[in-house]
Amino acid sequence: MRIFLLFLFLAPLAKAHPVIYKDGFVYWGEFSSQENTQILSYTFHPNFALQLSSDFEKYTGGGSNKSVTYQLGLNVLIKRWFLENSQANIYTSFQSGVFTDEISGIYKDGKRTKFPIKDRLTFQWNLSADWESRFIYTAGGIKLKGRSSSINEALWGDFYYRIGFAPYIAGMDTLQTWFVLMFQASAAGTVNKDMRDYFLKEHKEREFPYRTSLITDNLAVGINWKITPLLRFFYKNVLWEIGSSLQSDFYLTLMLHY
Repeated sequence: MRIFLLFLFLAPLAKAHPVIYKDGFVYWGEFSSQENTQILSYTFHPNFALQLSSDFEKYTGGGSNKSVTYQLGLNVLIKRWFLENSQANIYTSFQSGVFTDEISGIYKDGKRTKFPIKDRLTFQWNLSADWESRFIYTAGGIKLKGRSSSINEALWGDFYYRIGFAPYIAGMDTLQTWFVLMFQASAAGTVNKDMRDYFLKEHKEREFPYRTSLITDNLAVGINWKITPLLRFFYKNVLWEIGSSLQSDFYLTLMLHY
């Protein structure tokens, strides 16, 4: 009975969790100037949820570079703690699917050329954790993504960490507000020679104040980082976030659960 009452007390905090209550549906949309991600998940067991996702991404740098990815995956609740006036969770997920890529800024033999890549395989593994009370919110996670195509083998790594606080303690059916600071870092690597030459050429021609690169004869790795202050709101079964990074990239999320 005590755990049930504590769950009711903390229910508004379970906002963007990969696994919610049994038979629950979640729609999650994340939108920025470079990437749009939409996710639909169904929790069929208290520890497991199926997830269908689509992702549209525009690459930074020269050319009209874009990628579309569709994936099906499984979200797993590893452990959940109901603590005194707070809750903590650890999740993992496994996803796989196909992607279509078009990179028109690649340099080949000194000239720009276009590399259309269609219906190639992609996979993704996530690990995330969060702890939250009615006043403090913190969360972090890592994501590994791989792609295999006819011209390139690539691996991505993403990391994020969030910390926030509520300026007031809201009731169950009132608007909840959070001030959040989000840190993000990502690294992408490739062993393809033409892709390596593209990295080298772009980084010589352009300045990226929030990007570094490691380029050798056999490897190209680009590293990006971003800091985004945002406002987080939650009312009944709707969550939304708005913010802008230090690079002036807008950030918007929307979540509905049923």
